Amino acid sequence: MCTTDALAMRVAATGELPVGEVDAMLDAAVVPAQIHRASVTMGTQLAKLVPAALPEAGPGPWPRHYCLVFALAATRCGIPLSMVLHAYLAGTVSSLVQNAVRAVPLGQMAGQRILGRLRPIMTVSAERVLRLPLEDFGTTAPGLEVAQMRHEHLRARMFMS
Repeated sequence: MCTTDALAMRVAATGELPVGEVDAMLDAAVVPAQIHRASVTMGTQLAKLVPAALPEAGPGPWPRHYCLVFALAATRCGIPLSMVLHAYLAGTVSSLVQNAVRAVPLGQMAGQRILGRLRPIMTVSAERVLRLPLEDFGTTAPGLEVAQMRHEHLRARMFMS
């Protein structure tokens, strides 16, 4: 997550690379089809909401991937990039823990304890992204990507992505 979404967010928000180029980099880096589709679908929907909900973010044009729309809308509203990265990482981790609460079953209290333990790691991760070299973009866990690709072909699934 730090070397894909979060690094792309930083690069786009700081203008290190043109937003369209970063969007294309995410197209290439997000291999599992269902993850790619979810990112683009959510990004498209958020981009439709931003002009009315956050007029100070400007009219666009907006990129396709969710993380980039999130980052650009927030930073254009004056929110510091470190806070934007932390909020994005915290939201993603919270979503994953909630999936585990439902799937394992883990239990709500255990899920909250896990989130509490992960909070310092999310803070460190958000700060780390600010210093990552661009060459680290796309560094992922191949085993996770293979599992995600297998997941989309299962007969029965609990979650859409």
